[in-house]
Amino acid sequence: GELRFKMATDDIAIEEDTPPEKEDAEPDDVGAPQETAATEPEETAEPNTEETKVCPPATAPLGPRRVSSGPPWELEVVEEPPWVALGFAAAAEDAGADRATRTVVLYANERYNALARTYNSAALLPTDRRAFSTESGRPSWRDLDEAHADLCGKYWSIRADAETTTTTTTDGGDEKSCCDPPSGSSRATTLGDWEHAGDFTRKAFLGHRGKPNRLDFVRRRKVLSVAELWLPGATSSKPLACARVDPEAEARVGARLARAVAVASLLALGPSRGPSLSSSSSEAADAASSEASERLEADAVAILDALIDAVLAGDAVSANATRSGATDFAADVDAFVQSQYQRTRHLLGLSGGQPQVRTATAPTTALPYDFDDAAVERRSREIAAALRVASLPYVIRPIARQAVRRYDGGRRRGACDGDHSAGFPYGECAFKRVACPYCAAVVAARSAETHDARCDRKPVACPKCAAKGVERRRLPAHWARECPKRLVDCEFGCSVKVAADELAAHHDTAGPAHALMVLARARAAEQALQVHEDRIVDLETHVATALGLAQAADAKIARAQTAIAAAKASLEQMQLDHKQAERALAKSVKADLAMHSKETAAIQKALKRLDAAVQALSSAPSSSSSRGASGDLRRQQHREGVWDPSDAEEGSHGAAARGS
Repeated sequence: GELRFKMATDDIAIEEDTPPEKEDAEPDDVGAPQETAATEPEETAEPNTEETKVCPPATAPLGPRRVSSGPPWELEVVEEPPWVALGFAAAAEDAGADRATRTVVLYANERYNALARTYNSAALLPTDRRAFSTESGRPSWRDLDEAHADLCGKYWSIRADAETTTTTTTDGGDEKSCCDPPSGSSRATTLGDWEHAGDFTRKAFLGHRGKPNRLDFVRRRKVLSVAELWLPGATSSKPLACARVDPEAEARVGARLARAVAVASLLALGPSRGPSLSSSSSEAADAASSEASERLEADAVAILDALIDAVLAGDAVSANATRSGATDFAADVDAFVQSQYQRTRHLLGLSGGQPQVRTATAPTTALPYDFDDAAVERRSREIAAALRVASLPYVIRPIARQAVRRYDGGRRRGACDGDHSAGFPYGECAFKRVACPYCAAVVAARSAETHDARCDRKPVACPKCAAKGVERRRLPAHWARECPKRLVDCEFGCSVKVAADELAAHHDTAGPAHALMVLARARAAEQALQVHEDRIVDLETHVATALGLAQAADAKIARAQTAIAAAKASLEQMQLDHKQAERALAKSVKADLAMHSKETAAIQKALKRLDAAVQALSSAPSSSSSRGASGDLRRQQHREGVWDPSDAEEGSHGAAARGS
């Protein structure tokens, strides 16, 4: 606390026999402030104001005082921190905030040795997986330390704070298994039960058996280890004087780092396509996704190592240092994601593939990738499942806290430097975790006043009507519908706006004016009514005229319809007569054609007879050359259609006469 002393030299009589005053009594004229702790005045300003003071001014009323039991000129006054006066409660300190653990799962593999009549790793075939492997068998290692070194990366180490579970053989005798730690080791390893099968295929272990039979030549069991995250600068031999970090800064930095990790994983492995729909059972689906989960786990560990190097390692951070020695956190995170993007492009270029990202239509200075929030959130859950942790922020939180300390650089903007008396004169840490009594948000003690000034759930007084108990977030709705001081329109059409609670008084004071306004509106309505009546009369006249015209038009239409009906009947009669004439003409033409056909047939028969006679005459021996010539002439005329039988007879008689 802050001690304030005041020497009182006036009106103070010190006597040796004066009994000591009680602790709760106060001297009358010591000149020290005598006011008691003032309660917080109700807020009357508009919501969401940011103008708050961390420390009270020197002239502000002091809080509860504690009077010393010494001489009366020694008065000890202790000021109350603002967060106490605002009703904030001290939040529980998270002792494990700077630590993160995850479970590393391996499988110990053994094959049956017929000579030794037992299972051991020495009997594994060259085509088998090695003594330790993942569930899929790729990759595999010869010893446990090598497996842990590959799976833990640079900043994860197997925790050594528990004893190893002993193992037993299937026949009841004790056996030193390949996964047992060496003597004197305290590595925290938990061993599962043996699973027996015919071979190391995934299908063989789907229906594994606890006890072996004659066809079980291999076995495996889980080896569970707890890996702990060790960060640069956070695990030194000299502990921090105060490890508190601003919760708001920690949350913002953690969210930025978690998104960077998810984006880097999406760049490396591409977005997820969901579970396979061809799996017929849950066991088959789990087996099908085991390899993808193992790849995701290995990639996530590598990404976390690269992230720690980027934001916590000295060389990487100093690359973005400014002239003042400060570093840009956002630039370091963007550089980390950019390096992961370049690494992915390089690896895919070597393999002949293309990165599975959506190119953002952004300026050239922006990063050439973009993922929506749904894909990032889904990948965060997948990484947490692969690392076997509750959530990705759980792993990111220690990194975020250490990043806040590193980038703060002792400037006390986001982390405490251990000096609780500098900049916060209340005898406590400025970054002490306190909880808001209204929204339960945890903030630093130094930010309590700022959070209280903008907390949406804090009940405040309405600055217009002084109504208490209105949440700050509900002030707009209160002003729109509930506040009696809200401005409303007069029901009589006044041009001025009055408060809702003053509307009745306005009606009383402005009664004559309202009456005149109502009378004027009534007269205007009467005039408008008269105009409407005149228009109605005109419309009725127009309607009567239109009705007469419509009736005349109906008569004309009726006459036209009658004429159309008569024309239609006449047309039908004409069509009927035309059809009858067509039928009569067809009959006449048909009869003429039949007669012509008969005449043509008779003519053809006569022609045939004449041809026969001509041939007979031409073949007779007494025929002369002239007769032959005449016969040729008749045949030509017959072919041309101009020959007459009478000419033939006359010719024959002439020929006979000439011959005689």
